[in-house]
Amino acid sequence: MKKLTKDIIPAVEKEYLSKYSLFGNKYIEVCKYFQRQGADLIQVIFDHPKIKLVKTLMDKLDSTGLIIGGNISHKKEIKGILTAGAEFVVIGRYFVLHPERIKGYLEYFGKHLIFSVDDSRGYITANKNIKTLDYVNILVQNKAKNMVYVSDATKLKGEINLRLFKQIRKITKNSSLIYSGGVQTINDIINLKNAGADSIIAGTALYENSLNYKEAVKVFRS
Repeated sequence: MKKLTKDIIPAVEKEYLSKYSLFGNKYIEVCKYFQRQGADLIQVIFDHPKIKLVKTLMDKLDSTGLIIGGNISHKKEIKGILTAGAEFVVIGRYFVLHPERIKGYLEYFGKHLIFSVDDSRGYITANKNIKTLDYVNILVQNKAKNMVYVSDATKLKGEINLRLFKQIRKITKNSSLIYSGGVQTINDIINLKNAGADSIIAGTALYENSLNYKEAVKVFRS
């Protein structure tokens, strides 16, 4: 299994494919581009689970691993995606609504699960009554091994919330913690590295060519 450490993970999703053409406009074209750039892991987000496409991508990508997300919840879907060759599956909203099922899913899928912590100004996006730190504590209590903090910085066109991210890092010492959302510059990479991010997911900035993938990887790993 690939490790979620010291990596810049490019994001590939339908929104980028329809809006940008810098790297192509098909999942396989863009994934192959980032593979040639040296990506060890690529995050692919679908509108709904597409197990056949996951298998097609894995057949073409050789040693590059995939993180798959997008309205996934059922064990059958997760099993199908992992059987097709993906390394990890990202799940967010489902476990916010059903926290009692976290333990059972972890026992079944273990380190292949990445729990998405979707933040909106300190509260969980799927349920604004839950503070982001409280939800992270629930994941920690259930011994979740992998988490991705998803900031609303891109939507709000604001700065990365380093203060909250550092607080999350402090209580997730035994978990891999990925940052996603609003990464625009090399300075953002440096700040997140110093804040303790194990990996960083980059999307818009790569497609708008304001962030160079290889340079970002070099800085993050230095």
